[in-house]
Amino acid sequence: MGRHGAMASAADEPEPAKSMSRAKHDRAGGHRHVLAPFHQDVDEQRYRALAGLTIRGVDPRYLVPALESAKRLWCRLGDFALSTDRISAAHLARYLAFEAERVGTFDYRTALRRANVDRHLMDIATRKTSRSMRTIRWILYDAGRLVHPREYPEARTLPAPRTKRIDAASPQDIRDWYALAPTLPQWIRRRLSLLLDLCYGAGARPPDFKVLRGTSITSETIDG
Repeated sequence: MGRHGAMASAADEPEPAKSMSRAKHDRAGGHRHVLAPFHQDVDEQRYRALAGLTIRGVDPRYLVPALESAKRLWCRLGDFALSTDRISAAHLARYLAFEAERVGTFDYRTALRRANVDRHLMDIATRKTSRSMRTIRWILYDAGRLVHPREYPEARTLPAPRTKRIDAASPQDIRDWYALAPTLPQWIRRRLSLLLDLCYGAGARPPDFKVLRGTSITSETIDG
């Protein structure tokens, strides 16, 4: 996953009002936890898309508050694809749960102090690749800036790579590809036909292929 520039925000403000369902999250397991507030700039559509997110290998006492806080924090940052949101929120939730287990209580504000984040990064450095470490550091630092903006360095925005413009396929190109498909082995014929139908029939664009899954597509073969 490449590095993205995060949208820095001011430190969290107290939540003025809280629904009963969100209050239940804050008292998960009968303990009083300090969860990230459901801030007004949470992207609710992305938040809802993460409803089924879960992680393994953490103390069950802190699983719910860690996941809930991670989703509330991450969905205030950037505008990422669902796959990026799931990976990033899971990394953040896992850290929050580990930190709560270390100190014996769940408090997202304390966990996201830079000193605690940096200690965790040092602890896991020998078990992670350099690429994984960059990803996790980016996620935790971006979340930390929301809560303690003065403790973290300013986010660096990398320029988007320039891509060579490719001309759209001509109608004759499309006809040629459709004519080619039936002559290919079955496994590649179906893939080529599917791509042609998605691109030139349904109008799919490159960003769509980042979120499409096999269950998103149905097919029907019509004779004649």
